[in-house]
Amino acid sequence: MKIRVAHPNVPPHVRQSVLAYHEAGVLDLYYTSFMDHPDYWLSNLIRRVAPPLRSELRRRHAGELPFESIRNFPWREIMRTAASRYASPTMTDRVWEWAELGFDRWVARHLDRSAQVLHLHEHCALFTMQRAAELGLFTVYEQPSQHHAFFTRIANEQIDRYPELAGEGTQLLIDEKAARRNQRRDQELALTNRIVCNSSFTRRTLTANHIPESKIDVIPLGFPEPVAALPDRNWDRLVFLNAGTQNLRKALHLLYRAWRLAQIPEKDAELWLIGKMNLPESTREGLPGKVTIRESIPQPDLMDLYLKANVFILPTLADGFGMVITEAMSRGLIVITTENSGGPDLITHGVDGLIIPAGSEEAIRQALSWCLENRDKLPDMSRRAWLRAAGWQWSDYRRGIVKLMTNRFEEFQGTHQS
Repeated sequence: MKIRVAHPNVPPHVRQSVLAYHEAGVLDLYYTSFMDHPDYWLSNLIRRVAPPLRSELRRRHAGELPFESIRNFPWREIMRTAASRYASPTMTDRVWEWAELGFDRWVARHLDRSAQVLHLHEHCALFTMQRAAELGLFTVYEQPSQHHAFFTRIANEQIDRYPELAGEGTQLLIDEKAARRNQRRDQELALTNRIVCNSSFTRRTLTANHIPESKIDVIPLGFPEPVAALPDRNWDRLVFLNAGTQNLRKALHLLYRAWRLAQIPEKDAELWLIGKMNLPESTREGLPGKVTIRESIPQPDLMDLYLKANVFILPTLADGFGMVITEAMSRGLIVITTENSGGPDLITHGVDGLIIPAGSEEAIRQALSWCLENRDKLPDMSRRAWLRAAGWQWSDYRRGIVKLMTNRFEEFQGTHQS
């Protein structure tokens, strides 16, 4: 078995999949756009001439992968990255789509029959799948997020309920371009031989929209390596932390409302909000109590920040997994999240975290209050979360994804040879 992977970025879960195939000796090629590698002339040039971009390079580092197996299509992704920093949300969105479709066409042009297995990803795989079908190749489609119909319904409900959310950024989630892109996703889901997702929640949204359950495999992403020992946290005055883009999908508007409802005195707790703001500023103006707001920070800094907090809160409306959950638990944080995430697969409610209903500011308020009223239980929950993280590491994920792909390819071969 030889596997080719295609993704226009280098997110952690893709890097781990590619590394898994390399370790198992089944990696053929990895198609991507722009990444950082000691043997890549472009990333080395950028590091020399543009030091401010070194943090961007760190996010895209793939030095553990064999450079001879990597194929790059960099220029459109570089333009997309620039647009995300300096252009409006609408222009950034246009450049993103242009880059995604161009990447897909580029991968499709480079396929041949020597590519036995293709590991592809949501929205950037249709042209590649069509070409793969012509060549008789086996395709596996990774679905990192919930089915689009599930999220579109929730987004419309939230905008109807909270009109103040309406704006350029949220409109992009439900406009005619979103509908066209969702049609593309439907075509990809129909064409692929197999679907891989990372949570039972994602699988549930797929089957609810007529995707056969027999076509879907679930494998949770790995936890980062836990810290060697838990820090000596102050449990008398709690720090609630949220990190990631402040947007509708993550339900930050509900967290702001719940924090106002809770009216927590500064002597008892504070709230840290870390990440780019994609909601109208009016939604978080005048938050009471002690609230610290910071823009996005480098990943190593965030991993250190976890050690200074007590509780991580992700009140997401729809998250196919939520890697911040595993990051926080690996640092011994108690995680509050919703059933619409990977949380129920990772957390035992009341034992090493809290699972709450999605879309309810009152449920968020109650979870905040529960933590304040049960501080004596929190140190043990923290320890259990930390121990849970040790039980499913990235090395376990890598072995699992290789075994899964091997088994499914053998089934495919048996079906097509009989």
